Amino acid sequence: HRRIAWEMLQYAVIGTESMDADHWRCFKKGFYMQCANTLNVPDIARSFLGGIEEFISSAQNSTIDGFYDLRLRIICRLGIEAMDRFAAACAEAGEGFEGKIFEEIFKEFLTEVGSPCPQLLDAQKHQFNSEVKLSGIQSPTFRLRLLCWAVTGAPRVIDEGEPIRVFLVEDDDSTYIPISVEEGVRSSYISTGTSTYNANAEPKNARAAIHHWLLTQMLESIGSYTTV
Repeated sequence: HRRIAWEMLQYAVIGTESMDADHWRCFKKGFYMQCANTLNVPDIARSFLGGIEEFISSAQNSTIDGFYDLRLRIICRLGIEAMDRFAAACAEAGEGFEGKIFEEIFKEFLTEVGSPCPQLLDAQKHQFNSEVKLSGIQSPTFRLRLLCWAVTGAPRVIDEGEPIRVFLVEDDDSTYIPISVEEGVRSSYISTGTSTYNANAEPKNARAAIHHWLLTQMLESIGSYTTV
């Protein structure tokens, strides 16, 4: 029965091709290569809480196929007056922001593809971790995975612990500007006034500017520590 079960699993995952083929032998050899802690993938799977079945289930559930796969909470902490200012700023920003709440704006950013400012991004790419492959920027899950990577250290959903939380706060909120920051430095955190845009230059509008800023902030947050 165990032999039949193994053959059924092999046929379902790999097909009827012989495992003696060179490429499958190389695959198996790689599968058993030791990690930095002397364990290999089968060792890790067997030691996983819940066993191999739970390891496979966790791996499947951590895959990001769309926005609703994220463990994400978007929270607005603005007071009434600040909400009015936010709404006015969105109206002034025009198409892409007018009449929308923060959650809608952030979701649109995460689910869009490509670079809002390709030339600017290309000029900044030397600042980003080489593990991030910008060649995949056209993928519909690129920004979703990027958010997880920037926050948790892995470009996948981590089931353990708290969900990712994104807060919209006021300029003087202590979670944005620590209370310990000197008054002279605090002004560098806050940008006031208005910006003008040129349709023939980057960024061409407020939406492109904000999306580019969010994109580069996440890219710059991905450091040498990673659980990939």
